[in-house]
Amino acid sequence: MSNENDVSQVDLLELKNRIMYGPQIEHRNVLKEIKELRGAARPLGAFLAEQCEQGKLLLLGTDIVDLYMNTQCNELIEAFRSKGDKRACNIYEKIKLCEWGVVEFEPDLRSYLWNEWKRQSCDEDDDIEAELGRRAFRQEAAKALGERGGESALELLLEIRSKLAGDAGERAAKLSGAEYIGPETNDIAFSEDPDLRDDQLFLNVVREAIKRINSRLRPGSLAP
Repeated sequence: MSNENDVSQVDLLELKNRIMYGPQIEHRNVLKEIKELRGAARPLGAFLAEQCEQGKLLLLGTDIVDLYMNTQCNELIEAFRSKGDKRACNIYEKIKLCEWGVVEFEPDLRSYLWNEWKRQSCDEDDDIEAELGRRAFRQEAAKALGERGGESALELLLEIRSKLAGDAGERAAKLSGAEYIGPETNDIAFSEDPDLRDDQLFLNVVREAIKRINSRLRPGSLAP
């Protein structure tokens, strides 16, 4: 199959038949072909969800992320929640899936965020790309908790906000030569120091996530 613009109903039917009647060992290859269809795979979303629900098709986290992006089929998310294999998901997949409603990953995101929120300076031998990825993921994890997190997520984010605001405020004051008053007394101005600036950006994401959780759990109330 060439590309999404050349897909016919016959092509889609063939893919369905290969899933329903072909050997399970070939399912991975069929799913790879379906993912390559991008938006043209949309008509297959409900079918794939049904096959997963019936135990005839094993869907991994990476499958759901790609397939949902292509199909926007909510049945896929529900099928993955009940029958999908959640064991091998990486942090990116857990973040995306939690955003889309797989709230079973919330504890994993809380644990990840608590262990990763504290900025660690890079040594010369550190993998810079991995460090940049870690910093990006901590922001995305906080955003996902803001969209789907409950009381436990709120408590964690409040704790991170308090500790991070105090730490970043002290560092900013030291760099500028100003007097440090307190973490929430004044908002922290953006610094020219890249590490501090990254923490300031993360702090803003955490604050926004707290607002979102409060708006869902306590509509109309004042956020802490």
